[in-house]
Amino acid sequence: MGIIAICTVSYSEPTIIYVLNNITQRNQNGAQANLEPYKTSNGQILTFNILVELILNDATLSPFIKNIDKKVFDKVAKESMNTMLKTLPRCNSVKTDNLYIPVTKLSRNINRVVEAGLSGVIIDVGSKNSDKKIYTNCIISFDNAKTNLSKNISRYDTLVYNAIATYADYCDTDKLITLENIYRIMVGDKGNTAPSKEHLKRIKESIDKMRVCLVKIDCTDEVKAYKKTNMTRDNKSLQTNIDGKFYYDTYLLAGSWVSAIIKGKEVNALHLMEIPVMLSYAKISGQILNIPSYLLDTKHILSNTEKNLIIKDCLLRRIAGMKNENSLIQKTISLYSYQKNGKYRQGLYEQVTQIPNISKKEAGIIRNSASKYLDYWTQVGYIKNYEFKKDGQIFSSIKIDI
Repeated sequence: MGIIAICTVSYSEPTIIYVLNNITQRNQNGAQANLEPYKTSNGQILTFNILVELILNDATLSPFIKNIDKKVFDKVAKESMNTMLKTLPRCNSVKTDNLYIPVTKLSRNINRVVEAGLSGVIIDVGSKNSDKKIYTNCIISFDNAKTNLSKNISRYDTLVYNAIATYADYCDTDKLITLENIYRIMVGDKGNTAPSKEHLKRIKESIDKMRVCLVKIDCTDEVKAYKKTNMTRDNKSLQTNIDGKFYYDTYLLAGSWVSAIIKGKEVNALHLMEIPVMLSYAKISGQILNIPSYLLDTKHILSNTEKNLIIKDCLLRRIAGMKNENSLIQKTISLYSYQKNGKYRQGLYEQVTQIPNISKKEAGIIRNSASKYLDYWTQVGYIKNYEFKKDGQIFSSIKIDI
């Protein structure tokens, strides 16, 4: 009789179904290397995940299963599955203590670089108080043939990216992460909160978009100015050439989807090839905010909707920046966008909605959410106090007492 065996050649490949004439032909990998994967009538390679669905509908399988006793089939399938599970890599659900947020000029202006396309952008990344000019040349472009998603890195994409970057830096030897683990780092949850299907879908879309976003950064000036030429030894994604140039040539998120095991179950996981480039690049200048995870864990205050996550992120970025001893940032968060020194600055309302003008109702909702988060951060001692300031009859800003 025919025996169905299961084999995973590598963890970057799907589980393959083989049909053997005798169970003794199977080795520890599930099947002999010279056996061909079983194909269905439409030419599709059969995987274990679709076996149950197809087995009753695909006539080409009937010669192999019509004489197999169900108990025998179940026993062999279970044995084969156990063999397959042993070949897959283990994926841990790691709980991080902090969230790392790159705050370089490049990360803040990433969409301006995307809009420039292959012509790239030269960014002056030198200090305002220094006469020395430091330039970084950047090109960020999408491989249009591989995605039909938006060619814009949204605030939500950035939340996903920073969670993955934190995990990659936190668990240097374990580069496998599930969608659920990414979500929990985003929201600072150290329990087993189950994210909604909508959150998982949005996280996967963000990852799929950033996986086909090409990044080229010539950061030679920065590496030399900050005396970080030794970073190429510790950080493989930063490269150098015979001309003495230091550069990145990679994807915004270099990784692939693989099968892995977590708590005895097969799951899809993101296999990271390297620490995400924006965090790696930020390490040159040390421009990284470190947000304690407990400040993000606010599910007891407000639900973690996409909008609320963005409000939290915008507030924490500004407050963390204010706490920096070298920071010249005013201890005030503007609610409305404004012009300063010839540059357009987004206020909290526009940062959250990405719309210049919003209704009074929407503004009130954002202020109410911000107030609840600020109350909590005051309660736990992250800030001393805060106050909404008015310009006439209109709330115009939030003054933070750190």
